[in-house]
Amino acid sequence: MLLLNIIKKFLKLFVLRLSPEDIPYSKNLLILLAILLFGIETFTNLWLIEIVRIYDPTLVLHLSVFSSMLISLVYLLIMFACVYSVLTYYKKQERSIQVITAFLGVDFILAILFLCWMLFLSTIDLPLQSGSGKGLIIILLYIMMLYWQFMVYIHIIFNSLNTSVLRSGIYALVYMLLQHNITEVLMSILLTKDST
Repeated sequence: MLLLNIIKKFLKLFVLRLSPEDIPYSKNLLILLAILLFGIETFTNLWLIEIVRIYDPTLVLHLSVFSSMLISLVYLLIMFACVYSVLTYYKKQERSIQVITAFLGVDFILAILFLCWMLFLSTIDLPLQSGSGKGLIIILLYIMMLYWQFMVYIHIIFNSLNTSVLRSGIYALVYMLLQHNITEVLMSILLTKDST
């Protein structure tokens, strides 16, 4: 019953109906979510490479499990560092457990949605033909997920810092760009490419 209530709270947070202060203050929950997100991100990185390999059969891409784990770890460390730094700047460190837990919870929901998106992508014959209806749906779904991630981050930051929506939006945008760019850089470094 407790687990069901926690899941409901995260889902309500995900649809902008709760704020981070409504999330339970629990270090154990934070650690559990960090481990779950670490696992799902590691798996997603590996699966994404498998799907990408279909686009060019002559290009063999390899991402080791260790490299994928490293990318996922850096992703989590950026989250912890960014959130804690901003809360420290605003002198609201006491909120760090709940705010980081909120970020982990919504990222976990987004990761599950992204896995569903990848499952849909994996059922389609790649590469897609130009002007393909399925291709348009895939792109729109991906844009919608990114947009909603941005909105949820703004909601969390706005309710955590009691700052303006504009400033919350800037923080959310910088945070997302930082995470995505560093992940891409790591992926390009750790991904091995062997042309056959």
